[in-house]
Amino acid sequence: MASSVDAMARVYALANPAALVREQDAVAKAVFTALRVTPSNAQRLTVSESSGWLQYTAVEELWDRKAPPALPPAPAALRAAETALAALAQSCSSANHQWPDVLRDIALFPPAALLRRAQLSAVPRPDGSAWDHWLYRAEPQLYLDGAASVRAAVRGSQIEVRVGHAGRIIGVCTRWRPLSRERWYTDFSAFAGGGDRKPKLGYVLSGEGIPQYYLSPYYFVEGDQDYQPVSGSPWSLTVDVGRIEQHGSRMRLLALAQGGSGDYAYNWAVHSYGTAENGIRELGGGSPRVVPTVSGGNATASAVDLDNGEYVVLLNVRDRKTGAFKHHQQQVFSSPFVPSAFPNA
Repeated sequence: MASSVDAMARVYALANPAALVREQDAVAKAVFTALRVTPSNAQRLTVSESSGWLQYTAVEELWDRKAPPALPPAPAALRAAETALAALAQSCSSANHQWPDVLRDIALFPPAALLRRAQLSAVPRPDGSAWDHWLYRAEPQLYLDGAASVRAAVRGSQIEVRVGHAGRIIGVCTRWRPLSRERWYTDFSAFAGGGDRKPKLGYVLSGEGIPQYYLSPYYFVEGDQDYQPVSGSPWSLTVDVGRIEQHGSRMRLLALAQGGSGDYAYNWAVHSYGTAENGIRELGGGSPRVVPTVSGGNATASAVDLDNGEYVVLLNVRDRKTGAFKHHQQQVFSSPFVPSAFPNA
């Protein structure tokens, strides 16, 4: 019998990377066990404090091996990489009875069955004298629906494995936020984009250091190089910032979130472009505006005034009704031409 959630969208809660950092010794032990290497100064492993991304390097083997490596044939390198990823997924999860209790609800690697093979290529040594290693790349996927009948790519994510001398794993790098066990289900939103090309649903992983607490589905139009995601569920917010007015030495920016209830709370901050080290200036919630949306309803937007210049906007948006959250970063700048007035938002 079909479950009531079978046709609903899955939303995945991301794990807190701080727990992984605190247990980095245990994480290192699990990784070294899976890769069958002995801990030493020649083995380097780090876990990012802001994202949980992992990087492992066999220091004396990757790029710096004294003698040219004897690399295995491509099929053997492929098997070595995928076998290692399966071992890592099991060793760095609750399937390993030695995995720390505080990490029981965290899986550091995606399940091997949800990795889509993307690339295997030979990489030369820096001096071009020989091939240094094989580079294997895979794209993580997640089950999109409650029935687990459809898989969807996680855009922005990637797993890399480097296979070196005699088929040994000499590098692993994850651009991947570990998941917690928490899941919830929500309705799919109707596609609100334009054009006649059929959209495809997927997830979006933000970059290193960007606040993100869950993965929710978005629509993408196939064939777009610089894709613009469109909300695929009430938890999948999008945010746009634009300059709407410029008078004399001041300009006005407007931010509009879409995809949720329409009732949004904004929190602005900016820094001058290229000078983030000089500090980020918090601007607060800005001035609220009510604007019409393409779906025929209204949404809460927010406006702020700034001196003319070039900025990077850092914007947090929260849906007041659902709790959905989105962090957005965007470069904005004033017009270099004689300003003219635009209608008020």
